[in-house]
Amino acid sequence: MIFLAIFGGIALILAIFYLLNSIQNYGTWKFATALVVIFTLITGFGIVKLPFWHHQSQTTASQSPTQNAGRRRHSSQTSAAAQSSLTKAASTFNPTGGVINGQTAKQKSAAKSSAEDQMTTQLNSAFSTLGKVTFDRAKKTYTITPENENTVKALEALEKQPSEADQAHWPTLVKNLTTSSTNVSKALKDDYTLTLVSPDQSGKVLFSATNGKATTNFAQ
Repeated sequence: MIFLAIFGGIALILAIFYLLNSIQNYGTWKFATALVVIFTLITGFGIVKLPFWHHQSQTTASQSPTQNAGRRRHSSQTSAAAQSSLTKAASTFNPTGGVINGQTAKQKSAAKSSAEDQMTTQLNSAFSTLGKVTFDRAKKTYTITPENENTVKALEALEKQPSEADQAHWPTLVKNLTTSSTNVSKALKDDYTLTLVSPDQSGKVLFSATNGKATTNFAQ
C-alpha cells in the first residue's frame, strides 16, 4: 500500500496543477476537478492502508476492551479495598468508649447486681430451715440470720456449750456452709463471703467462709 500512497500523492499534486492550469488557460475545470477527487481518494486509501496505521488500528481495537476491562477491574479492586477499609473502621470504632466484652461497664455492673440478687433468692430457699439470708453488696457478704424456732434453740444451746458441737451436728452444718460458699463464688465469679450469725447476740459471727475457705468458726 505504500506505493499506492506514493503514486496517489504524486498524481494528486499533478492533478492540482492540471486543475489550476485548465482554469487559467482554458476556463474548464470539471475534468481536472474529477481527477483531483479521484487521486485524493486513492491517496487517502493508500495512507489508511499503510502497515503502521493498519497495525495501530488493529492494536487499538484489540487492546481497548482488555484495557477497559483492566481499568474496570482496577476500579473494582480499589472500590472493594475502600469498602473493606470502611467496614474494618466501622467495626473497630466504638462511640461509647466503655464497652468490655460487648457490654458497657454500666451494663456489666447491672448484670452482676442482678445475679447477686438472684443468688440471695436461691440462698433463702436453700437455707429456709435455718433462717433469712440478706446480702451486703459493698462487702460482698451473704448473711444467714437464724429465725426457725428449733434452729434458734439449738444454736443458743450450742453457744453456751461449744463442746457439744459434735453431738449437735455442727461439723455437718459447717461442711454444708463451706460448700455453699464455694458454689456462690464460682457462680458469681468473684470472692464472696457466707456468714452465719448468732440468733441472740447481734453482730456475733458463729461461722464465716470466703470462697470456700473458713475464716471464723466459734466452736474451734
